[in-house]
Amino acid sequence: MKTLLFTLTAVFGFVILGFTQTVKLTGKTLNKKNEPVVGATIQIEGSNTGTSSDVDGNFSLSLSVGTKYSLVISSVNY
Repeated sequence: MKTLLFTLTAVFGFVILGFTQTVKLTGKTLNKKNEPVVGATIQIEGSNTGTSSDVDGNFSLSLSVGTKYSLVISSVNY
């Protein structure tokens, strides 16, 4: 009985994970001199989802698997 309950719980957990798969997109914003661009805005085109780069120019976004995205990257100085 415990084995059956564990198996059903595991299968249900994998089904839920299958519907909520995301991937982490990471990157770094650099200028022409390969210097980090601090505070650059990285936004998914056509949505309000986005982030900004840190003091080293690094950023990360969580995106859904199986969807194509276009990113818009902007900064005040560029």
